[in-house]
Amino acid sequence: HAHTAPIKAVSAAAQPSDQINNRFEQAIQDATSHLNKHHAKKKKPKRLTVGASALSIALLAGFFAYQNVPNVQMRIAATRAGFSANLPRYSPAGYGVAGPIKAEPGKVSVTFKSRTDDKSFQIKQRASEWSSTALLTNYAEARSEMRSYPDERGRTLYIYGGSNVTWVDGGVWYDIEGNASLTDDQLLRIANSL
Repeated sequence: HAHTAPIKAVSAAAQPSDQINNRFEQAIQDATSHLNKHHAKKKKPKRLTVGASALSIALLAGFFAYQNVPNVQMRIAATRAGFSANLPRYSPAGYGVAGPIKAEPGKVSVTFKSRTDDKSFQIKQRASEWSSTALLTNYAEARSEMRSYPDERGRTLYIYGGSNVTWVDGGVWYDIEGNASLTDDQLLRIANSL
C-alpha cells in the first residue's frame, strides 16, 4: 500500500497539471484561432487583388491607347497628305483634339476645342515652297494687326488678327486660326511644339 499511495498522489497531481496544460493549449488556440481564419480569408482577397490589378492594367492600357488615337490619326493624315505633318506637343489647358484629323493631298488640318465653352482653333499644315518673306508678302501682310516674332530656330512667326499665327518651316506652311483668344505666349508655345 505504501507504494501505491505515492503513485496515486503523482497521478492525482498529474491530472490537474494536464488539465492546466489542456486549458492553456485551449486558451492559445482560442487566442490564435483568428489567425487561421485570417489566413483562410486572405486567399480570397489575393484572387480579388489579382483581378483588380488586371482590371487596373487593362484600364490604363485603354487610357493610353485612347490618348494615342490623335497621334495615329495624324500619322495616317500625313501619309495621305504626302508630307510630314505633326500634332503639337503643347496645347493650352482645357483644349483637346476635336473630331477626326482632316487630310487631303498637300494639306492637313486638326481642330482643337475648348472643354468648357464654344471656343476653338484649327492648325492647318500645307506643303509649301514659300520662305518667310514670301509668306509675309503673299499672306501675312493682308491680315490685320500683324506682328512678327523671329525665333531661335531661324523662323519668323507672324501673329495676326489678335490670336492667330502663321509661319513656314522646312517646306511646311503652318497656320493657326480660330476664336480661342489665345495669348501670344500660347501661340508661340504651340508653334515651338510643332
